[in-house]
Amino acid sequence: MPFARPVLPLLAVAALAVVDPAAAHTGLTSSSPRAGARVAALPAVVVLQFSAPIRPVRVQITDRLGGGHVRRMRRDPRDARRVRVRTRPGPAGRYTVRWRVLGPDGHLLTGTFRFTARRP
Repeated sequence: MPFARPVLPLLAVAALAVVDPAAAHTGLTSSSPRAGARVAALPAVVVLQFSAPIRPVRVQITDRLGGGHVRRMRRDPRDARRVRVRTRPGPAGRYTVRWRVLGPDGHLLTGTFRFTARRP
């Protein structure tokens, strides 16, 4: 088999190049408001978009004084990759969003980002 040796490394590389989408690492792909944004006021709904279907565990939105502003959190029924979080009115200043979700493989994923509301 004179061709066996050159083909084996190519097969190994090809096997590594084929990635199952379900095996890819799930993460936050976007948010509204986006991380670091300056918005006019705290939005009525904060939206988190993930790269794969998730199950929300907890999303906490706090103001600069540590007050919480979450009313209700739910996964979007049309898109299992999206979480919508209703908020209560809050003061001007910096807000921190801390999220915890379960990925499609059952692993707990966490993250944090901030945005600023210019007025109450």
